Amino acid sequence: MTINSNNILLHSWCGTSGYFSSVTARLNGVVNLTNYSKLNARVNLTATGSDASPKFYIGVNNSSTAAYSSSSAAATIKGEQIVTLNISSFSGNYYVFVEGLADDHTTADIYVYQIYLT
Repeated sequence: MTINSNNILLHSWCGTSGYFSSVTARLNGVVNLTNYSKLNARVNLTATGSDASPKFYIGVNNSSTAAYSSSSAAATIKGEQIVTLNISSFSGNYYVFVEGLADDHTTADIYVYQIYLT
């Protein structure tokens, strides 16, 4: 499964010290994780501001209304990169969630270029 997600932009802004702002999205349908070991996202983290520390999370959950999940992988370094979640212990259908986070006077733009299973 490969999702070319050129149009996913997670934009988050936090204007208060000691707090954070996040935006969470999920794919519309479930993805069968059986026989796959990794969920990957090709992302680009950009940020401006006094602290400029964007964060990106990808995760899975069998509930469509939950947060991303207790099983997630994170990226905290600015720039383009691959974020990988080990899903080898999962089987069956799960929703895929992505989350972008900004904190302490930061504006974060996180571009999700591609989500794929290997």
